[in-house]
Amino acid sequence: LALLSLSSKAADAATFTRGFVDDVWFDTLPAAPVTQQWLARTRATGAKLAQIEVDWTSVEPNAPQPGASPTNPSAPQFSFAMIDQRVEELAAAGLTPVFLVSDAPRWAEGNGGTKADYAVGGYEPDAKAFGQMAQALAERYSGAYPNPLAPGSNLPRVRYMQAWAEANTSFHLSPQWMRVKGKTVNTGAIIYRELLNAFYAGV
Repeated sequence: LALLSLSSKAADAATFTRGFVDDVWFDTLPAAPVTQQWLARTRATGAKLAQIEVDWTSVEPNAPQPGASPTNPSAPQFSFAMIDQRVEELAAAGLTPVFLVSDAPRWAEGNGGTKADYAVGGYEPDAKAFGQMAQALAERYSGAYPNPLAPGSNLPRVRYMQAWAEANTSFHLSPQWMRVKGKTVNTGAIIYRELLNAFYAGV
């Protein structure tokens, strides 16, 4: 019975996938020796996944210009060079990249927020624009998109993507609560639902 119990526990443990998130891998670009050291240490723990924080405000700082596609990853409003390198570093180290996408650019936020709200990119983000950016992101990292710096090869595939971070906190998404017709409404949940549905549809 004891042996059977140990066997069962081992089987359960084998289903657990370890992952990490830490910008220590990417403190210096292009990759410095310390970055490679931390990637090797991460792999040595048996970890399979490593999360990359994709700031929407960094990859699409400006709204699409008239005539520019809002979903084409090669459109001029997008800037994916840093993400390209991070994904390649992780893939080369034998780790599976995971995207965490949040922090809206000012052009994609609503009006009426405070300076602090806008500083973190979380005031009423435009769900439609978020979904369009997600579509561009998914296409670029589909595994079939040409690597602009290595002709004849494609960028690695990213299979896992998360829409927004800690959406239940006002530091990341606001307003969380509003008074509507005399009632307190959990607007944060409503905003996040719209973001999540648009992101999922885009991907």
